[in-house]
Amino acid sequence: DKLRVICLDSRYAMESVAKATRTIVLASGTLSPMKSYEAELGVSFKHKLIGSHVVPPENVFVKKISHCLSGKTALRLTYNAYSDAKIVLVIGNLLVDVCRLVKLSEAGSCRRWSAVFLFRRTKPCPSASKMWKNYPGRHLENH
Repeated sequence: DKLRVICLDSRYAMESVAKATRTIVLASGTLSPMKSYEAELGVSFKHKLIGSHVVPPENVFVKKISHCLSGKTALRLTYNAYSDAKIVLVIGNLLVDVCRLVKLSEAGSCRRWSAVFLFRRTKPCPSASKMWKNYPGRHLENH
Protein backbone atom coordinates (compact mmCIF):
# COMPACT_ATOMS: atom_id res chain seq x y z
CA ASP A 1 0.00 0.00 0.00
CA LYS A 2 1.15 3.51 -0.67
CA LEU A 3 -0.02 6.97 0.29
CA ARG A 4 0.32 9.15 -2.77
CA VAL A 5 0.02 12.92 -2.50
CA ILE A 6 -1.02 14.63 -5.70
CA CYS A 7 -1.34 18.39 -5.77
CA LEU A 8 -3.41 19.86 -8.56
CA ASP A 9 -4.75 23.33 -9.14
CA SER A 10 -7.54 22.57 -11.55
CA ARG A 11 -7.87 26.19 -12.71
CA TYR A 12 -4.57 26.01 -14.58
CA ALA A 13 -5.41 22.70 -16.20
CA MET A 14 -8.90 23.88 -17.18
CA GLU A 15 -7.59 27.17 -18.56
CA SER A 16 -5.34 25.40 -21.06
CA VAL A 17 -8.14 22.99 -22.01
CA ALA A 18 -10.63 25.84 -22.49
CA LYS A 19 -8.22 27.74 -24.74
CA ALA A 20 -7.59 24.70 -26.92
CA THR A 21 -11.20 23.52 -27.34
CA ARG A 22 -14.56 24.77 -28.41
CA THR A 23 -16.73 22.51 -26.24
CA ILE A 24 -16.02 20.79 -22.95
CA VAL A 25 -18.24 18.02 -21.61
CA LEU A 26 -17.53 17.38 -17.96
CA ALA A 27 -19.23 14.28 -16.57
CA SER A 28 -18.98 12.71 -13.16
CA GLY A 29 -21.16 11.34 -10.43
CA THR A 30 -19.63 13.62 -7.83
CA LEU A 31 -19.70 17.17 -9.20
CA SER A 32 -22.44 18.56 -7.01
CA PRO A 33 -22.69 21.33 -5.87
CA MET A 34 -21.86 22.76 -9.27
CA LYS A 35 -21.18 26.33 -8.13
CA SER A 36 -18.13 25.27 -6.13
CA TYR A 37 -16.72 23.38 -9.14
CA GLU A 38 -17.31 26.38 -11.37
CA ALA A 39 -15.38 28.53 -8.90
CA GLU A 40 -12.55 25.99 -8.54
CA LEU A 41 -12.24 25.52 -12.31
CA GLY A 42 -12.57 29.23 -13.07
CA VAL A 43 -15.35 28.66 -15.61
CA SER A 44 -19.12 28.79 -15.66
CA PHE A 45 -21.09 25.91 -17.09
CA LYS A 46 -23.64 27.07 -19.65
CA HIS A 47 -25.64 23.82 -19.64
CA LYS A 48 -26.02 21.64 -16.56
CA LEU A 49 -27.71 18.29 -16.06
CA ILE A 50 -27.84 17.05 -12.49
CA GLY A 51 -29.21 13.58 -11.74
CA SER A 52 -30.08 11.94 -8.47
CA HIS A 53 -27.48 10.35 -6.23
CA VAL A 54 -26.91 6.71 -7.23
CA VAL A 55 -24.62 5.48 -4.44
CA PRO A 56 -26.64 4.00 -1.58
CA PRO A 57 -26.20 5.90 1.71
CA GLU A 58 -24.71 2.85 3.44
CA ASN A 59 -21.77 2.97 0.98
CA VAL A 60 -20.87 6.58 1.76
CA PHE A 61 -18.94 7.75 4.80
CA VAL A 62 -17.86 11.36 5.17
CA LYS A 63 -16.07 12.57 8.26
CA LYS A 64 -14.80 15.98 9.26
CA ILE A 65 -11.66 15.50 11.35
CA SER A 66 -10.83 18.25 13.84
CA HIS A 67 -8.22 16.46 16.00
CA CYS A 68 -5.59 13.78 15.57
CA LEU A 69 -6.85 10.31 16.52
CA SER A 70 -5.34 10.52 20.02
CA GLY A 71 -7.34 13.71 20.53
CA LYS A 72 -4.25 15.53 21.81
CA THR A 73 -3.67 17.86 18.86
CA ALA A 74 -6.39 20.09 17.43
CA LEU A 75 -6.13 20.64 13.70
CA ARG A 76 -6.54 24.37 13.26
CA LEU A 77 -5.41 24.46 9.66
CA THR A 78 -4.98 28.13 8.99
CA TYR A 79 -3.02 29.22 5.94
CA ASN A 80 0.16 29.61 8.02
CA ALA A 81 -0.29 26.33 9.94
CA TYR A 82 1.21 24.42 7.01
CA SER A 83 4.56 26.07 7.79
CA ASP A 84 4.59 24.38 11.21
CA ALA A 85 6.47 21.08 10.88
CA LYS A 86 4.68 19.59 13.89
CA ILE A 87 1.23 20.23 12.40
CA VAL A 88 2.27 18.90 8.98
CA LEU A 89 3.61 15.70 10.58
CA VAL A 90 0.44 15.32 12.67
CA ILE A 91 -1.61 15.59 9.47
CA GLY A 92 0.57 12.98 7.74
CA ASN A 93 0.26 10.58 10.66
CA LEU A 94 -3.48 11.17 10.77
CA LEU A 95 -3.83 10.33 7.07
CA VAL A 96 -1.88 7.10 7.56
CA ASP A 97 -3.95 6.18 10.64
CA VAL A 98 -7.24 6.83 8.83
CA CYS A 99 -6.11 4.71 5.87
CA ARG A 100 -5.19 1.88 8.23
CA LEU A 101 -8.59 2.07 9.92
CA VAL A 102 -10.42 2.06 6.58
CA LYS A 103 -8.36 -0.89 5.37
CA LEU A 104 -9.00 -2.85 8.58
CA SER A 105 -12.74 -2.19 8.56
CA GLU A 106 -13.05 -3.17 4.90
CA ALA A 107 -10.76 -6.23 5.01
CA GLY A 108 -13.56 -8.78 5.18
CA SER A 109 -15.97 -7.12 2.80
CA CYS A 110 -13.95 -5.44 0.12
CA ARG A 111 -10.77 -6.15 -1.79
CA ARG A 112 -10.18 -2.61 -3.00
CA TRP A 113 -10.71 0.61 -1.13
CA SER A 114 -9.67 4.19 -1.41
CA ALA A 115 -9.60 7.28 0.75
CA VAL A 116 -9.67 10.84 -0.51
CA PHE A 117 -8.44 13.73 1.62
CA LEU A 118 -9.25 17.22 0.45
CA PHE A 119 -7.28 20.34 1.33
CA ARG A 120 -8.94 23.65 0.54
CA ARG A 121 -5.67 25.41 -0.20
CA THR A 122 -2.90 24.48 -2.59
CA LYS A 123 -0.08 25.77 -0.37
CA PRO A 124 0.30 22.63 1.79
CA CYS A 125 0.73 20.13 -1.02
CA PRO A 126 4.38 20.54 -2.11
CA SER A 127 5.89 21.28 1.31
CA ALA A 128 3.84 18.67 3.18
CA SER A 129 4.55 15.98 0.61
CA LYS A 130 8.29 16.69 0.78
CA MET A 131 8.27 16.69 4.58
CA TRP A 132 6.34 13.40 4.77
CA LYS A 133 8.73 11.70 2.36
CA ASN A 134 11.73 12.79 4.44
CA TYR A 135 10.21 11.90 7.82
CA PRO A 136 11.82 8.69 9.12
CA GLY A 137 9.48 8.08 12.07
CA ARG A 138 6.44 6.52 10.40
CA HIS A 139 7.61 5.89 6.82
CA LEU A 140 4.64 7.87 5.58
CA GLU A 141 5.52 7.39 1.93
CA ASN A 142 4.98 3.63 2.28
CA HIS A 143 1.38 3.75 3.48
